Amino acid sequence: MLKITTTVADGAFTLAIAGRLTLDGCHAVNRILNDDRNRGRQVRVDLAGIRLVDQSSVEYLADIRRHHAVLVNLPSYISRWVDQVSSQYESEHFGGA
Repeated sequence: MLKITTTVADGAFTLAIAGRLTLDGCHAVNRILNDDRNRGRQVRVDLAGIRLVDQSSVEYLADIRRHHAVLVNLPSYISRWVDQVSSQYESEHFGGA
């Protein structure tokens, strides 16, 4: 089960995700982020409540971090996985490490 909550404070939009994040959950998160994206606020995705992710959700998290959101309270095992996916993307697209 996935739980998504949103808050706005100090000009920043925070989307908190708890539970299991899968591809369907990523679509739900993306709809919420797209609704807020044009408002010019800083976007934070709080992942303190995440319990399980799959490959597609890690790729999605790496993508939103790369483009428009700050990931906060990211569990260390997911952080390492997101970093690995980001490094692989940069290597493939920019020739960097």
